[in-house]
Order: sequence, then C-alpha cells, then structure tokens
Amino acid sequence: MHELFDNQAEHYDEWYNTPIGRFIDEIEKQKIWQCLQPKAGQAIIDVGCGTGNYMVELVRQGVAVTGVDVSRAMLRRASEKTKGMPVRLMECSADHLPFDDNSFDGALCVTVLEFVSDPIAVIEEMYRVVKPGGRIAAGFIAGDGPWAQAYKKKAQQHYSVFAHARFFTENDIKSMLPAVNLQISYGLYFSPDVTDIEEAITEETRNAYDNDMACPGFLCACWLVE
Repeated sequence: MHELFDNQAEHYDEWYNTPIGRFIDEIEKQKIWQCLQPKAGQAIIDVGCGTGNYMVELVRQGVAVTGVDVSRAMLRRASEKTKGMPVRLMECSADHLPFDDNSFDGALCVTVLEFVSDPIAVIEEMYRVVKPGGRIAAGFIAGDGPWAQAYKKKAQQHYSVFAHARFFTENDIKSMLPAVNLQISYGLYFSPDVTDIEEAITEETRNAYDNDMACPGFLCACWLVE
C-alpha cells in the first residue's frame, strides 16, 4: 500500500487549500475531536498519519503525538510540517504497531481502514496499545453515502487512490469489534456535486438536523477501551 500513497504525497495537501476541502476537513475534525476528546498532557497515536494533518492540531492542544504510516514519502511531508514540534514519527504497518500494551491515552485513524487488507487487525492493534479508559476514534467515508458513490465513480473514470478503497457501512463498522462499547457520530451531509462553499454550508447545516431524510457521507466510530 505504501507505493499507492508515496505517489500522492507531494500534492496530497493541496485539497485542504480549497474552500470545499477546508470545510470538509473542519467537519471531519469536529467529529473526530468529539469522539477522541483529546486533552493536554495525553499521549495519542495517529495511525496512518499521512502528511500530519491531525498531528498538527493535536500538538496545538498540548498532546504528545506519535504518527505512524507505511508511506515514507508521506512521513517526510509530515516531518516537514511538524518540524520543531514534539512529534514522534515512525514507518510501520498499522496492523503491527511496535509499541507495548497500554502505551497511549488514545488513538485515531482517519480514512485509513478503507485501504488496509485487515481493518479488524488494525483496530485490535490500536485497542492493544491504548490504556483502559482511553478512546479509539476512526473516521470512515460512509459506504452507503453519496460521497462513497462519488469516489467510486471518479475511480472508474480516471486514476484515483479510491480505486483501491473498500467502503464500510455503519453495520460493517458495528461488526468489527462487536464486544467493545461503540459510539458512532455522523457528518458531511452536503452533496458531492456542490461546488459553492456557501451552498455547502447551508446544505450541511440544514441536513444535519434532518437525520430521517439525510444520508451522511462521513462516519466517526469511537471504541471505548476497557
């Protein structure tokens, strides 16, 4: 999988500089922070950290962050972005984390499990390295939502990393660790066809309060470690 993201590293962050990209990032981070509940002084691991988007925010919140990824190119970008920050970076596979049991106060992974061969093994590894009482927050592109369908269509039309993705529904996520306490939150209610940021904000706000009719594009799963 590392070759797939090595090729994306140089331009990966450009999407965050677009109005729609920034808005989507804001929505997803809001859901992740609500689930993870990071606190100053905690140690948190970002599994599949990519270029460090979430690590930068965690450091600003006073968290000691460890980022792991299989892509050396992504880690180089993360190193540039977090230069001078108290961040530890490591190249490793998400399903074999080189840390002792109960090493962290929390763990997160965002749009990572879609690309691994064994997502349950990755979640179990995060569960292993997180202390009892800690939280695991995982962000997913909702498998039955409009954004997953848009990504699938895009992948069919021309090359996209999402050609290699497997999208999970809420029921899929619930079956991953059925014996562990799980909470799921929802977001990204505006259509993938929206290009105007004001329209996106209006649609997101309206549909977020109409859950009976709206279909979310983003799911955030929170497993509570016991």
